[in-house]
Amino acid sequence: MLRSIVPFLAALLFVSSATASQLEVGSEALALAAQQTIQSYCADAAGDDVTLAAESVALVSALWAQVSAAADAGGEPYLLYWRGLLGECLKQSEKAEEDLQRFIANAADTQALASLVRDASRRLKRLQRNAGVLSPRPAPVPPESVVLLGVGGAMAAVGFGLAAGAYAEGSQLFPGLSNLETYDANIDSYRQNWTAERVGIAIGASGVAMLTAGLVRLLVERANESSVAKARTKRRRP
Repeated sequence: MLRSIVPFLAALLFVSSATASQLEVGSEALALAAQQTIQSYCADAAGDDVTLAAESVALVSALWAQVSAAADAGGEPYLLYWRGLLGECLKQSEKAEEDLQRFIANAADTQALASLVRDASRRLKRLQRNAGVLSPRPAPVPPESVVLLGVGGAMAAVGFGLAAGAYAEGSQLFPGLSNLETYDANIDSYRQNWTAERVGIAIGASGVAMLTAGLVRLLVERANESSVAKARTKRRRP
């Protein structure tokens, strides 16, 4: 590759041979290597150049393994942060989420790591959004009274409108009973309008019943809300 990777490889060799007493220094070296690697190779790992992407993925994967081994061996808590970022770079979203969550939980009270905790929280939310974990909030369920009033009002309007239309059309067909020829010719239409009128009245009556139930339910809901508010007020009083 065009860019030098000597400092990166030197850090890996140092950490891989570090003893327990050198673990803190090794963690710092790995964190620095992770930062430089993410800045230099993550974009190429997701790029269109297949060869460059393969080389970048190989380098990031090698460092990811080293950071992971050091973190599992009891390295500094911030190694979980860098392991999460390297996993994110390699599109290992689930593993990245787990590491970032663990880092936030372990380092939440460490002032020196506050900036990393904030960044980890932002990255975690983005990963969860991309994975569809953060589902949209469900729409609030309307009170029962609102449903009854809305549906009842609609049914009443439709039903009585249908009945009125059928009655008006029937009246035009039969202005009187003196013309028997007109009566015989329009008897089927009259029956249809008569049926539509009765159906409309039935639907309208059902709508009125629902409206009445909705009004009663609304009064009950308001009374319950008032009772709860009074109870809370009493509890707050000394």
